[in-house]
Amino acid sequence: MADLYGGSSDFLLGRCESHIQDSSLPISLQSLPALHGRPVWSATYGWLLVNAADRLLAFPDGHTLPFVDIASKLFISAPPLSEAEPPNGLPNIQFLCSEVQ
Repeated sequence: MADLYGGSSDFLLGRCESHIQDSSLPISLQSLPALHGRPVWSATYGWLLVNAADRLLAFPDGHTLPFVDIASKLFISAPPLSEAEPPNGLPNIQFLCSEVQ
């Protein structure tokens, strides 16, 4: 359970005062379902949105990447001074609207 949620067993049992995940440590692929609807950072792809229901990562332009095809490490935040190439078109909100229906 601790590995799945990126914490320690002490945290899950309430034995520590605070829990802050180290943003410099990569997210395990097994913990992605717990991050449904949240953004994750990849040095290769930039910011992605986790869609745990379909086991996909969504790009800002709307295309997707299955969890099984992830080739780079994912993080909960971008390292300082790092940015992916900015999008060059309008955002595709179709992905977000499909979750509401």
